Amino acid sequence: MELTWALLGGAILLIALLMLALFWQELRVRYCQEALADMGRRLQELQAANDTLRLENRRLQGAGQHLARPAGTAR
Repeated sequence: MELTWALLGGAILLIALLMLALFWQELRVRYCQEALADMGRRLQELQAANDTLRLENRRLQGAGQHLARPAGTAR
């Protein structure tokens, strides 16, 4: 009888550990998905800013001017 209770307790513990592992994995997946979505939004913002600067640079070049590079930036 004690063996039965020990096996049952071990099975319950194993199931609880597996559920905890699945929950942890779900948290990691969700965090990664949110991080990727944030990076995607940031990339779109940077691309829009880059497009705006390119247009402004073309406009200035047409007028014989150019955008100055910020100090300390490499070419």
